Amino acid sequence: MTVTQPHPRRARRTPAAHGEIAALLERDGVVARRDHPEHLHALHWLARTGRLVAVLPGVYARPVDVDRTETRLAAAARWHPDGIFLGTAAARLSFRPKQRVNTIVMATRAKRKAPRGIALVRWDVPDELVVEQDGVRLATPAWSRWISVCATREPSSMRCCDAGWPRSISSGRRCA
Repeated sequence: MTVTQPHPRRARRTPAAHGEIAALLERDGVVARRDHPEHLHALHWLARTGRLVAVLPGVYARPVDVDRTETRLAAAARWHPDGIFLGTAAARLSFRPKQRVNTIVMATRAKRKAPRGIALVRWDVPDELVVEQDGVRLATPAWSRWISVCATREPSSMRCCDAGWPRSISSGRRCA
């Protein structure tokens, strides 16, 4: 006696897949398409019907949660898992939970195009200035504070004062 399996497309759209996605959203606040390829069709269907909204490319959340800072930070962490949160985003995630975050600034080694709401800085951050908290990489509190004080208004420039930091960490330029 052979047991036939349901067609893969039908199996992906079952209420069980929607329940698993709901559980992921409840736990993490966002769902990344690349982390759950088994739910690819269900994610697309939920997005088409308006039950999910793309916060960043490939990262989905409930429509009511899209504008929350916590959702934006979680989406950025899923969108670029190797990125390092800097400045106000790192402060919000570590030592200042009520910190206002207008633009999420992340350091990256690779050249990537930044979506709306994120400023990517191509910067090789030394390991001693990075901490990992709940699976999210962010700058140490002291360095986050330093960046917030020394950075210019343009997040992509990230010019910092040389005083107190090695030249390899700061851009090697003096603040004006």
